[in-house]
Amino acid sequence: MDFLSIVIFIILLIAIFYFIRLTLNLDCDYTLTFLERFGKSPATLSGKVVWITGSSAGIGKAIAYELAKAGCKLVLSGTKIDRLNEVKKECLNINNLLDEQDILIVPFNMTDYDEHANAFNKIIRHFNKLDILVNNAGVAQSGEFESIELSLDKFVFDVNVFGTINLSKIAIRHWLQNDQKGHIVINSSTSAILNNPWASSYVASKAALNAYIESMRKEYRNKQIKLSIVCPGPVDTDIFQNSFTRKIGTIVDRDFVNDSKTAGVFIFTSAQRCAELFVIAIANETSESWLCKQPILVFTFLHKYMHFSASFIWNQFLDKHEKAMKNLYL
Repeated sequence: MDFLSIVIFIILLIAIFYFIRLTLNLDCDYTLTFLERFGKSPATLSGKVVWITGSSAGIGKAIAYELAKAGCKLVLSGTKIDRLNEVKKECLNINNLLDEQDILIVPFNMTDYDEHANAFNKIIRHFNKLDILVNNAGVAQSGEFESIELSLDKFVFDVNVFGTINLSKIAIRHWLQNDQKGHIVINSSTSAILNNPWASSYVASKAALNAYIESMRKEYRNKQIKLSIVCPGPVDTDIFQNSFTRKIGTIVDRDFVNDSKTAGVFIFTSAQRCAELFVIAIANETSESWLCKQPILVFTFLHKYMHFSASFIWNQFLDKHEKAMKNLYL
């Protein structure tokens, strides 16, 4: 081996080393990692009117704060008006360039489909436009498949799928009829790609959303409608603590994030970091983004592009950590 070949070999080894090191420390996919450094910043969203459903807590609340920093005009929706008012107050504190009229609270229930059009019309009357709809509202579910009552399956789909799709239809009709640009953003989940066990209703609902968006993307490919799927992995919120288990009205009610039985198996992303990445995905109008740490990130990549190998590895992981997984969901 001549000197030049040795140099090239060493450079390749160094490149592989840094690539592996980078991969192990990622908390989102490669594209979003690149866009965070070199893409459009959240500041490019300044002045946009953004509607966030489920914005009273968790990821939705954190997204509202990040968009407030960027100077967006916000519509906050949820069912808990007191919490929505608290989020509005904090958004105004975050950015003193925003005033009361820049943040509109529109409370409603996602399953009250007849109210969706009224909520949308309130936004148009107030701001005269809507630029971005962030479909964040949703419910979680856990339990063994055979023990889940059908009424819970239906409820999860009513909230996560049909509520989201109905709102999206209303917004898209408005944009098309008025020849306006619009951006639909779906808060999905890496579980829709990994097909996590013991959460079949939740997983299926998120997978259904992904399929809707991919079909819509082809349908509106020549229109001014942008469509984004954002898939967070495990996030440090209370969504699964408040998830329904087996039937409506029965919740897990356990702080699984700090549970010693799940420690070391899952690395949770903070709600703030998730929101930071989420808003970067919005600003850059990404088609699909994954927001998660290892090992979930590599499993997601393998499932997406090397499904057979990923299924084998994922099953081995489940066999090894089945007790911890069941503690998470059951």
